[in-house]
Amino acid sequence: MELVFSIDTGDIVSYPADVVLLKHAGGFHGADLEVCRVLKRGGVDSDSISPEVDQHVLVDSRDQLAAPWAIFMGAPPLRKLGYSQIRKFVKAGLTALGQELSVCRHLAMTIHGPGFGLDETESMFSSFQACLDAVREGACPKNLERITIVERSPGRVERLRQALDTHLRAEPWAQRQGRDFRLFLGPAHQPAPPVEVAPATKPHIFVAMPFAVEMEDVFYYGIQQPVHQAGYLCERVDKSVFSGDIVGRILERIHSATAVVADLTGSNANVYLEVGYAWGLGRPTILITKSLQELCFDVRGHRCLEYRSIKQLEQALERELAALNQA
Repeated sequence: MELVFSIDTGDIVSYPADVVLLKHAGGFHGADLEVCRVLKRGGVDSDSISPEVDQHVLVDSRDQLAAPWAIFMGAPPLRKLGYSQIRKFVKAGLTALGQELSVCRHLAMTIHGPGFGLDETESMFSSFQACLDAVREGACPKNLERITIVERSPGRVERLRQALDTHLRAEPWAQRQGRDFRLFLGPAHQPAPPVEVAPATKPHIFVAMPFAVEMEDVFYYGIQQPVHQAGYLCERVDKSVFSGDIVGRILERIHSATAVVADLTGSNANVYLEVGYAWGLGRPTILITKSLQELCFDVRGHRCLEYRSIKQLEQALERELAALNQA
């Protein structure tokens, strides 16, 4: 079986496909919530597309979406939703489509994970591996030709494409074709070994920082990049996106983290609270800031890395994380 896997910039509501795969994780969140609202305008009741965990609902979009069909997969609440759960419900979605919508040629989905604090790259690989699992088991729609992850952020799209390209570059069963990846899978081809995907226990670094447009490059290039290079997942909870028990989610991810990186720029009260919790747990904490003059009195006695550029921050964190790995 030949399958094209792509990561593309767009809006899941208006993206052309045969079906879109979404989740109901104890409620609707992010893109799932947006699609739910759009479908409601077409007369689809939200209760009718709210499956329990491990259940699904396939619904006619009634011309409210570019895709004629949407499938909602029941998943655990966001606080309990991790990489293995993403892999499970995406695979279950493909299996359900194989049984109920075999004519599907193009499946579109969003990336599940970053909005509620998971590492963006690992989240993408969880969905990618789920697709491979379903294809190799012959569970996906028999006419399936393309799977697309749709993401609004051009920067994230480019980062995920680069990550996937790095993982597939040496694989004989995968070919890069422009911005797409053509995969040769199934009985007609040599079985491909699983793409390396970290287990749920892979260590992660939790990042506490202000959420502002001007801080995005600081996170993705000054923090996430060296964290990945050091062998860790990089997680933060976007308070503007996450709904539900956000405090519980933050505390749980700090509790399970190997270490915490905290950007104290702007003296954000929430960031200081997260630092205090990390200290209370005895978690190694790396403090950073754009200006030491901004620091509040209660951390001035602690070592804090001052950075003037993203490159300087990246290099400083590389050294700190290398020391952490040797500790």
